[in-house]
Amino acid sequence: MNSETRTLLIRPTSAESLQVGVQRLLSAADSERAAIYEAQVFPFAAVRFRAERDQFPSAELLLLPIGTQPYSPLLAALSTTTKKVAMLVTEPQVEAGVLRSPGSRPTAQRVIDALTQGLDEADLPEIELFSIGTGTSGHAVVQAVDAALFWAGDPWPSDVAVDVSGGRKATTSALGGIASIAGFRQFYIEGRALAGGYYVDEERHALTDISTLMRYDDRKTATALLEAGAFAEAAALLVEIDSTQCSGPAVRWLLDLARALADSEPDLSALARSMPECSARDALSERVGGNKECARLFIEGLRRDGVWR
Repeated sequence: MNSETRTLLIRPTSAESLQVGVQRLLSAADSERAAIYEAQVFPFAAVRFRAERDQFPSAELLLLPIGTQPYSPLLAALSTTTKKVAMLVTEPQVEAGVLRSPGSRPTAQRVIDALTQGLDEADLPEIELFSIGTGTSGHAVVQAVDAALFWAGDPWPSDVAVDVSGGRKATTSALGGIASIAGFRQFYIEGRALAGGYYVDEERHALTDISTLMRYDDRKTATALLEAGAFAEAAALLVEIDSTQCSGPAVRWLLDLARALADSEPDLSALARSMPECSARDALSERVGGNKECARLFIEGLRRDGVWR
């Protein structure tokens, strides 16, 4: 029985300890390690993660990227109390008639089989597979996540959990960006390496909400206030944003703009001198229309040059 057909166990089948299994794994030949790990080491992690799942927030939907190994995604699923699991899978890749990669659908099936056979029916979440092509296209990941959200009934963002442990780097990068913008909760599984890609002492770690840390919503609000002509209110909010990490020079330029436009006789010359040559600075010199139009063109210039979103 090869690894793709062998059912992963999520409960130990003997009274032997984890330490015994680890020692057998370390002393075994490479060809024997997968079977030993799956029968005598991994089940202990599975039992622990399942027992500790109440320590983590429940979710309406778990987004689970699937890579070449089933262990991390299975632990992610076992540690999350959820109604629905959306597995993001890659497709087989063939070049010149040669199969380069079988894709991750076989891995996803191993995770599904382990959950189906290891959990009671009442505890088994509904599972659906969503294709992300080769796993390198951010557009494909966005489409898959959009489809998964629709399938799950468009749950509230804080009720969506995203595991970023597995899958290709491009996939997890795209998922991290989506989660930061949408407000999904992110986590990952990390363990201590034993040998040959096998791990022990796995732990689940929650990731920081980067969009909140960088005040993404406040940035949007400040931009809207500027475009609406509420310059004093925009300046007050931009002062707070400027104190956060990674605020960037655009925040200070927008703050100076808001303060200047809030004045009855705006003087934008100092702001223009402080800026490098760019589209936003050109908007200051053109000064077509009123103050609101000036703010709109300035923001448009920053966006065009890629320094404000």
